[in-house]
Amino acid sequence: MEKALNQIAYASPLVIVCGLYVTYLVAPEFYLSYILEEVQREQRAVEFVTFLCALIAGGILFYSTWNLWKSGNWLAAGIVGSVSVATLLFAGEEIGWGQNFLGWETPSWWRENFGVATDLHGTSFPVLQLATMFIVVIFFLLPLAWRFQSSLRLPVELEPAIAEGPVIFTIAFAVIYRELKGIYLLLVPGGSQTRFYEEFFWGLNEHKEMLIAIAMLWYALYRLPIFKPIFPRS
Repeated sequence: MEKALNQIAYASPLVIVCGLYVTYLVAPEFYLSYILEEVQREQRAVEFVTFLCALIAGGILFYSTWNLWKSGNWLAAGIVGSVSVATLLFAGEEIGWGQNFLGWETPSWWRENFGVATDLHGTSFPVLQLATMFIVVIFFLLPLAWRFQSSLRLPVELEPAIAEGPVIFTIAFAVIYRELKGIYLLLVPGGSQTRFYEEFFWGLNEHKEMLIAIAMLWYALYRLPIFKPIFPRS
């Protein structure tokens, strides 16, 4: 049972991407009306799932950070806490901090200095570059270093913060999957003008963000004691 559930975690990004693709092929109008469409992307399921997963993950990780801090493991608490903050920022950025849903106006000082939308990724602030560096360090370099814990003499207190296999796989899959967009444009003459690109392939970056949010949710669930017996580290 434990092995089967862990396999589900590994399979989740593959199943989701296949589901998106099959849905578009079988019912393109349904896909555009409810799943993802460029102009109305904020009102479609992909954006909502991204926000919801990131929000829930951020909340769970905040709780886990508090528990780690109370236990005296400040090192792990610092790492998990930083992921919590980053994930909650991700959730806020995903919906423009509620502007599109609540309809409030961008403050004039923000519009004059940063732009119409109240988010950081639309400004000159290098939020995407910093987010990429953060992901690489926490979810790739740190787990890699942990494999050599003894030789590197890493403190055992780090273990509760080390990302599990499905989390790493989901993030890696999301990054590689996003690159299919560039490959398509490279191989297909006038690819950006094709219907397939305009209706589906343009949204691979949105798919990637959703997969990253799902990876954060897996990471959060792994931190909860109740899930430890169900999802063994692998």
